[in-house]
Amino acid sequence: MADFGRRFGEFWPEFEDLLTTDDLKKLMGPKGPLSAWEQFENRPEQIQMALEVQRAMDDDDLTIIEAGTGTGKTLAYLLPALLSEKTTVVSTGLKNLQDQIYQKDIVFLKKFFKFDFNVAIIKGRDNYVCRRLLSGRGANARPLLEDQGWKKNLIDWALDAVTGLLEDIPKELSQQIPKTAKISSSRESCRGRSCLFFRRCFYYGNIARAAKSQIILVNHNIFVIDLNLKTGGDSEGRGIIPEWDAAILDEAHLLEGVATDCLGYHFDVNESLKTFDQLMDLFEKGAFSESPEALAVLEACEEITELLNALPTRYDETFSERELYPNDTPQNRARNQELKALFNDISEKTEALTRKLPSPKAGEQNPP
Repeated sequence: MADFGRRFGEFWPEFEDLLTTDDLKKLMGPKGPLSAWEQFENRPEQIQMALEVQRAMDDDDLTIIEAGTGTGKTLAYLLPALLSEKTTVVSTGLKNLQDQIYQKDIVFLKKFFKFDFNVAIIKGRDNYVCRRLLSGRGANARPLLEDQGWKKNLIDWALDAVTGLLEDIPKELSQQIPKTAKISSSRESCRGRSCLFFRRCFYYGNIARAAKSQIILVNHNIFVIDLNLKTGGDSEGRGIIPEWDAAILDEAHLLEGVATDCLGYHFDVNESLKTFDQLMDLFEKGAFSESPEALAVLEACEEITELLNALPTRYDETFSERELYPNDTPQNRARNQELKALFNDISEKTEALTRKLPSPKAGEQNPP
């Protein structure tokens, strides 16, 4: 923090020495840099929040803060994060807030405090233009002459682009790009370090830039996936976000839902029923050879279908909106155990079914 204070003192001599709690109050108060802003208003709640963030930063502690509308929470956590000189990850629940912080709040902070610092924004790879696909070396790529000029213009834009984000493409050019064009990166199409364009890759280049930044902006999806990769989801423990010292979770109430979506499994009863109905229909049409094994498969399909038909009512009763966090009562425990047993039964029968499936008759269509 002392080094930050010396550099900050180039513009604000009164803060040249070690920055203290009182200095933070002055920085955000009526006589600080923000006072030059026409819309400035002294916000005691904002200062109180900033002081708590600073305390947590200094003590390497955890803190939970609920700030009302109009508090100015972004500045209240960004400024202490910068003063701490720690590499800080700021994770948001919604992408539009991530963009707002990057495009507005960071700019605002640099303007009124006259201090420059490195900041990076990391999004999912599908938000970035892929140079390999753009070069015509990607799957299903069309020759440049068939693209009616839009691809050439996009290549020209990419030469000077910094982030390579799709949202940064000029609106006029963006409207020329066919909806079916494959120009963004994806996990399936990415070749990683073996790609000829790896050293100029927008996605990996932005991650490399983040490694040299004091503030790293991500969303909860990226944050959760990164933690999962670093704690066992990746065999080598590699993540997406570079090493960091502190994390600030904005809109933390959305984190649980995001984690459930990212790391959980989605089970659709109707789609499952449809799949087994189609499979049984193939048996009835004689798509499989008649054998004891085939009859065992058909019987297993019927048993699974019966279990699935019993599931919706129990599922809705157990996990209704009003019982998202049910009390730990004997009745609730019994219902949860019943539901768990039902899922286990379905899972075991489905696994057994896959081992019993016979080969279709020659020339017949494979089951879906």
